[in-house]
Amino acid sequence: PPRRGRASPSLSPPRRGRASPSPSPPRRGKAASPDNSPPRKPKDGPVGGGGLQRASEIQEAIAAKKAAEDKMLKSLGEHYGDKAVTTHRDKTGKVVNPKLARLAQRQAEQKILEQQVKHMKWGRGVAQTEDREAKARDEEYEMSKAFARSADDADLNRMQRDVIHAEDPMAEYMMKKREKTKVALGYHVRPTYKGPTPPPNRFNIPPGHRWDGRDRSNGFESKWFQSRISRNATKQDAYKWSTEDM
Repeated sequence: PPRRGRASPSLSPPRRGRASPSPSPPRRGKAASPDNSPPRKPKDGPVGGGGLQRASEIQEAIAAKKAAEDKMLKSLGEHYGDKAVTTHRDKTGKVVNPKLARLAQRQAEQKILEQQVKHMKWGRGVAQTEDREAKARDEEYEMSKAFARSADDADLNRMQRDVIHAEDPMAEYMMKKREKTKVALGYHVRPTYKGPTPPPNRFNIPPGHRWDGRDRSNGFESKWFQSRISRNATKQDAYKWSTEDM
């Protein structure tokens, strides 16, 4: 069959050239797009302008600007500028006085310190601490006096009178008299048990002032004392037996 030359008509669909119209919508060029940004404010004065500027013009512009700022600050009054008072606010925006805030902070720190000292005192024992302080005061008072003591020493006589001995027949009366004296002077006297002698216990703890005299325990304390007495008796018998032939 005869060959097709270059001039033969092509059976393929016609191609679109560059000059053919495009089916897509026309694109906007840079020059045709409107500028939606706000217009820029031109710089005023010779300092903001471009090009060559003289030193005198720059100095005059700076002086004029400074004068305008000073005039504006003066028109605002004493609440602005160098004489303005700083307003302090807390986290919530409330106006606070810094002096009162510092005072409150110092008071809070002092309160925390006092609580810590109190807890330290409780840890060491309140009664023991008071006894040590009283003993230190007594020793300091005694050191301030003369070394030698005479028979008519008032402090010595008072100390000897205040001592209550267990074998003293007036001991109970003197104890009651002291309690009445403390109550008359306004001291707080804790009530104590006044009934018959209570059964002993391991720690020598006296019963409360409301105790009616009935032993409601399970008998452990009495059994403990009995076992201790029997143990001591056994030791005594063993010792006597071991030394019987000597």
